[in-house]
Amino acid sequence: MAIPSRCRTTVVNESFGGVTYHLEGELVPVLHVELANVGV
Repeated sequence: MAIPSRCRTTVVNESFGGVTYHLEGELVPVLHVELANVGV
């Protein structure tokens, strides 16, 4: 069985269609989503 390894992402802050997201965290990924002028 292969030993699990961390997969690093190259995208940390990204905006699309008025939504901005931020990825944070070392061991546990944390996603923050900012909504600007978007109805929910």
